[in-house]
Amino acid sequence: MTALDLGPMADPIYPEVQRVLAERNAAQRDDDRVRCTDCRNLQRWHCADPKRAGLKVDRYGRCEIGPELAALPQRCPAFKPKGQANV
Repeated sequence: MTALDLGPMADPIYPEVQRVLAERNAAQRDDDRVRCTDCRNLQRWHCADPKRAGLKVDRYGRCEIGPELAALPQRCPAFKPKGQANV
């Protein structure tokens, strides 16, 4: 079996793709939105501070956060980065 010669396509990342990825990374650095997955209020897929986050709570004062919502970038007043001391 012989190796397939792809020529310039042999490089897995083209210069144009590198430029687009660099622009996307720069935009993400300037983005002030956060993810629930990075917040210490997310405990067992429930928000520990749902009222402050503006989420609807059930009769027990809890709010379940699904994995899709937890991964979305959003602005949340209740966000507390993981590893930050209680304030």
